[in-house]
Amino acid sequence: MKLSINYRLLLSLLCLLSAIAVRAQDYAPVSLAGSLLTFTNTSSTGTLLATGKYRLFTAPIGSNYYVLGNGGNGLTSGTYSYTKTTNNTATLILNDTQTAAAMALTFSNSTAGSSSLNNSSGAQGSTFTVTNFSTLSAFSVVLPSVTNHQFQAWLGGQAGFVYTVQTASNLTNWSVLTNLPLADVSTNFGEALTTTRHFYRALVTGTQFAPATLTNTTLNLSITEGTAPLATHGIYQWMAATNGTGYTIAAGPGVTNSTGTYTFTKTSPDTVQITATDSLAGTLKEKLYFTSPNTGYFFITNATGWQSGKFTLGLGPV
Repeated sequence: MKLSINYRLLLSLLCLLSAIAVRAQDYAPVSLAGSLLTFTNTSSTGTLLATGKYRLFTAPIGSNYYVLGNGGNGLTSGTYSYTKTTNNTATLILNDTQTAAAMALTFSNSTAGSSSLNNSSGAQGSTFTVTNFSTLSAFSVVLPSVTNHQFQAWLGGQAGFVYTVQTASNLTNWSVLTNLPLADVSTNFGEALTTTRHFYRALVTGTQFAPATLTNTTLNLSITEGTAPLATHGIYQWMAATNGTGYTIAAGPGVTNSTGTYTFTKTSPDTVQITATDSLAGTLKEKLYFTSPNTGYFFITNATGWQSGKFTLGLGPV
């Protein structure tokens, strides 16, 4: 009899430990900084779309976001706030330039889950995946030196990030010395010496992934979804002229060669808008979101449809 009771106690303890282990699963991240969330719509009420897919990018630094895709119901860009509510749930408030929205996120694992979006037009249910496209690594101020009464040092960090170098004489009252967008992994800075001692520090203040121009560059594009204007799937190279506003499309599988002219607008530190007149597809409007200085995602529309996918950026013809 005593042996039977012990077995029951052991079984109860094992069940309790198993329940504790299940409850301990913690999938919802503490932060969404530098994340790509891909939403696939499954249901809707009101005027929101029941089908479609869109991508939401959160900036690596700050609270900005940007949306690409055909199922976002007017979501374009703005600022967001994210709150982890339990181990596996969170809320995402979007203060969009077009329409405010609130999302309830439920994580089934660390990279996927389901969501419910609500705005003034109704509600929308979706599944989602989430990946991190950019994380901030360590940076440092190194190799200080003095030459001809000029202090100089090097800042090492990540290409595409913007660093603010601050200076102070008392480690309390800091002022901005310079802002340094890193085109590579390091750059130098300096200032003239004075009789007052100085301290220096660097802070990450933003990103600058998008280029100032596309002249003499090539976008290598891979279409992953859509129906028009170029293809449903396939690869091609969009090659800007070395000067002027002309371009050529060198087609790969699933795409046809074409030519045209374009206008280029840098709409934010990480986004670009291209409007093109194409010899085959007519007027094209293309949005680019850079997830690094040379990679990102695109979304193209014309009078007949849309398409989206990934790109890499290279200098000159490839």
